[in-house]
Amino acid sequence: MYDEAVSAPLRALGVLLTSALVGLGCGDDEGGRDGAVADAAGGCRAQAEVDCARACDRLAAAAACSGAVAGDRQSCLADCAQAALTPSPVPWGCVQDFTDCASLRTCAEQCRSHLGLTCDPANRQPCLEHELCDARSRTCIAAPRCQRDSDCQGGYSCTAFDNGLACYSSCSDGRGLPADELCQASHACDESSFQCVPWQCISSAAGVDCQKGCAALAVGCELGARCNPTACANQASCLADCEAARASGDPRRIASVGCLQQGHDCRSFGNCEAVCAPDLPDAGAPD
Repeated sequence: MYDEAVSAPLRALGVLLTSALVGLGCGDDEGGRDGAVADAAGGCRAQAEVDCARACDRLAAAAACSGAVAGDRQSCLADCAQAALTPSPVPWGCVQDFTDCASLRTCAEQCRSHLGLTCDPANRQPCLEHELCDARSRTCIAAPRCQRDSDCQGGYSCTAFDNGLACYSSCSDGRGLPADELCQASHACDESSFQCVPWQCISSAAGVDCQKGCAALAVGCELGARCNPTACANQASCLADCEAARASGDPRRIASVGCLQQGHDCRSFGNCEAVCAPDLPDAGAPD
């Protein structure tokens, strides 16, 4: 039931506690919270807050939730004391605060943590669903909560996440592709680092890659969000129009076609043009 990354911390807490929680599904990486107890996360306790005597008093009742039978108290105290020396004695905190089976399951689900583990910002693994992979440090972090874009650092946008709003801290779509919508309008998603970077306005013909720009336009039109129907309908002339802009020597026209190769969807094309070619009609987003 457990994958290796999730089961290892639970095994470190002792075989008995592992068996007590397995039947509750507390180690699964998938599945949402059942919402049985709204404040169940109160059981997420740091090492100094773990009361092993109290936890062992309640372990028999907690173990019964999964049909397990608690062992002797001395073994429980020893296992709990050992777990309290590890970075995340979370399940013991949940047992310590045990009141009923539903709250135990919810607590263990909400308190699971991969915080501090190395992660891949391209796919956000192995961070859990209520954590984020920070692209700069490449570690799992708690979601930085926000109310507006100005609350976010690094050019990230304040985006819906885990029943609230958060600054994503990486701009991958989770499948290895850049997602400009996770950046503020002033930034784009860097394809290699998955960090939001300010638009790099292209002002010379030498910096324009028409093949890349027209390919990006095709992808943007396929996605469809906020695309200019005229620009999408005239994709056949994209390369010729781009080459004409390069040959014109006009910095604004060059900046406009340069925005195609920097953005990854029609909305971001428009955001780039608003920064780099503000005096031109927007060729990426609707008029």
